[in-house]
Amino acid sequence: MPIPGQLAVILDEYDAYLLDKGRSPGEDDRYFPGERSDRFSHSALIERAQKHWTAADLEAVGLHDARHTYASLMIAAGVNAKALCTYMGHSSIQVTFDRYGHLFPGNEAEAAALLDAYLTNDLKPDQLPLPSVPDGVPSEGAEA
Repeated sequence: MPIPGQLAVILDEYDAYLLDKGRSPGEDDRYFPGERSDRFSHSALIERAQKHWTAADLEAVGLHDARHTYASLMIAAGVNAKALCTYMGHSSIQVTFDRYGHLFPGNEAEAAALLDAYLTNDLKPDQLPLPSVPDGVPSEGAEA
């Protein structure tokens, strides 16, 4: 999963904090350990997050909401659907489109407007591009 540069800076600062505490940051270190262990603790994460939300006088955002926010921001930033599918761990691109398709640029009205703009570009019918014919399929007017 790509890590934005701003988040990378924060994680680097956390790694420096670990070094100051005599710990060596590595692949097995957790960014959200429990209070009594190095293992990830969902409840510890929620408690600490809630404390910070309250201190900042903000409404809490849960992990699931944060996941949707991440996907929405990625789409707004222009990330393509296939890449987002991979980042989100979806089983198929269909899952991504079913869940987030309404957020991607373009819609039926835009598609119709694009076609209108193309067709009203003073093109005569004989100037319109024809769809390509697959190899081995005779084109119209060709002898069989």
